[in-house]
Amino acid sequence: MALTLFRRPAPDEPPTLEDELWPETGETWTPEGLTVVERYYNLANAVVILYTADHKEIGTYYAVACLGCHYLVTRDKHRTYSTRLTLEAAAKAANGHASTCRALARSLPARPDDDTARRLLRTWVLNMRRRDQDYYLHLRHFDSRRLELQRTDEWMHTELEAFAADRGDVLSATPSKYGAGIEYELLREPS
Repeated sequence: MALTLFRRPAPDEPPTLEDELWPETGETWTPEGLTVVERYYNLANAVVILYTADHKEIGTYYAVACLGCHYLVTRDKHRTYSTRLTLEAAAKAANGHASTCRALARSLPARPDDDTARRLLRTWVLNMRRRDQDYYLHLRHFDSRRLELQRTDEWMHTELEAFAADRGDVLSATPSKYGAGIEYELLREPS
């Protein structure tokens, strides 16, 4: 078996299906709810993807994830005011990681069924609560977990509104004061 993984075709032999790129490398994989902007190969042919969840109401935020190891970057540590990754900073991070990572390609993350995705989203919201203050929750707060969730913004809005209806003591959903859309306020934990 091991010898077949490293077999090279003879120069006059036509390529076979086994000689093609493995689908696990993620070359054409695009998870639902995300736009894969760029792909980089690491030293062992795992793919490092630069992706965005382009939120209409708050702008574009980029993230970098390696499909070989657990590398994930969603913030620019060199900026002080707005730490969101620009396209240039995300490309630099992705290229830097790809040039040093030696992780082998893993299989692509499976898309969870709706019940599992709903449970994940609700667990994340509960874990984001603070004891000292209420604060506004935006979809960009979930961008680092979007590869795990693989859902569109519309699906997330629907589920967050349903969660606010079910658990009004945790999350409130109100029409936005600044235009169309919904604002989510994560309520502080009771003391």
